Amino acid sequence: MSSLYQNVNLLPLKIVVADDNMINRQVLKMALLRMGVDERNIGICVDGLDAYEYISNASFNVDCVFLDIEMPRMNGFEAITSIRSFIQDRNKSMPLFAAMTGHVLDEETKKRFDDVGFNGWFDKPMNFSSIYDFLKRVSTTNLNTDA
Repeated sequence: MSSLYQNVNLLPLKIVVADDNMINRQVLKMALLRMGVDERNIGICVDGLDAYEYISNASFNVDCVFLDIEMPRMNGFEAITSIRSFIQDRNKSMPLFAAMTGHVLDEETKKRFDDVGFNGWFDKPMNFSSIYDFLKRVSTTNLNTDA
């Protein structure tokens, strides 16, 4: 683990990454590992539908979901809506959601992210210190202790 990421224990966080670009998935996964997240707790999904199915079939609560906005089958906006509805219907602990986009993050886009329930957003290429700060927030506000 890099010395930059030793202040908070991110090991137990259960994280889902959904991005249709394989390189983006790999880069974010490697960054999460360097930050101290346990590899067994990182679910990698190829699109929003895959993320929805992963979360709906999981026997544990997810702490954080990173969703690319533009994906086939189910985009990030559709995915967050479906996932939030599924979790609310089952009275499960709500994860924090982060949007990922390659587009400019203007105020209108940020408002749209807020309106659908994203807790954070990142433009690509991603700033890993900002992701670490977001995960510190996840670890202190929504850490699930179930198996």
